[in-house]
Amino acid sequence: MKTVVDGVAYDKTTPPENALVLSSLKVFLKPSNPNARFPYDTWEIAATNVESAYRIVTDGTVVQFAPGTYHLYGGISLPVACTNVAVDGNPANTVIQAYSCGIFELLANSLVDGFTLRDGRGFSGGGGGVKMRSGTVRNCIVENCTASYGCGVSISGGLLQRCIVRGCHIYQFDNGQGAGVFASGKAVVDNCLIYGNFFKPNDTAATTLGTGGGLFIGEGGVTVRNCTVAGNRATNGAGIYVNKSDAKIVNTITYTNISRSASASVASASNLGGVSATITNLCSSSAVGVVMDGAAPAADQTKLAADPLFRNIAAGDYRLCRESPCVNMGYGPATVAFDLAGMKRVSGGRLDVGCYEFQETGLFLYLK
Repeated sequence: MKTVVDGVAYDKTTPPENALVLSSLKVFLKPSNPNARFPYDTWEIAATNVESAYRIVTDGTVVQFAPGTYHLYGGISLPVACTNVAVDGNPANTVIQAYSCGIFELLANSLVDGFTLRDGRGFSGGGGGVKMRSGTVRNCIVENCTASYGCGVSISGGLLQRCIVRGCHIYQFDNGQGAGVFASGKAVVDNCLIYGNFFKPNDTAATTLGTGGGLFIGEGGVTVRNCTVAGNRATNGAGIYVNKSDAKIVNTITYTNISRSASASVASASNLGGVSATITNLCSSSAVGVVMDGAAPAADQTKLAADPLFRNIAAGDYRLCRESPCVNMGYGPATVAFDLAGMKRVSGGRLDVGCYEFQETGLFLYLK
């Protein structure tokens, strides 16, 4: 069967490079499909090549990915508002594997939902896995990505929600910002686990490694809420570094982050550093929560100065134990219906600090 595009008949799986292509409102992808054929608008003729499929995406297009691994050699830049969803729902089962390119760049109000985004290399410097100035990225794992800043995610607007950002690192060893996430503008980072991000694989005490190992917060009114930031490494603000005082941090844990510097004075900023921000319910390690620019936090910045009692740090399991001081200590309404483990975020009117709600039974972590 031949397809006619711009008056030209062809029987290839992708249209000619110079063809005028009418965009489709439905695009389907499978890792393997011998019947792949433009315009990829049913599962039967689903695309296998990611770059080819995105040539016909426009405002309102819904792009659906079947489970499996997809190989990406050119970043997916989206100047239009579209929906990109892994139909399986479990991000571990739908992987976009990048090769020397960034993965998703959201320039409009798009949705990305349900993927593992692996080995991305940043768009124009920032955002190895995701670079976004608008839209929503949720229920995703961003791992082993690299960039000059915001190695996992660079977000200057929009919502990053129920995501795991882990093992991301900078490819220029010195003076980087945000090994895990770089957030600025009106960005919201919500119910996310940010762990194991770093600036240099073999970091030692005498090297300059960068700022904000887990999360770097820039100017513009960033909100971080119900997040867990742990096990990250940097020179200053190894967990979270706040660069502007208009930031808001609510119901968040920053713990077990590691400062690497020859200066002993930096050690106090291993979990949180930078300028003072509006902080409500921060679980950290010191009696005052953190010393920021040499001054104690304001009295209204409630702190939980205690070990949050993660279940198994060595295994990357940052759920809360029954005895955690973060249980039933959250402030405000739940912002999602389910926590990162898939359990109801609020149970009996209780909201816990961090991205996990403690449950008596049924604890599991499929986002792992």
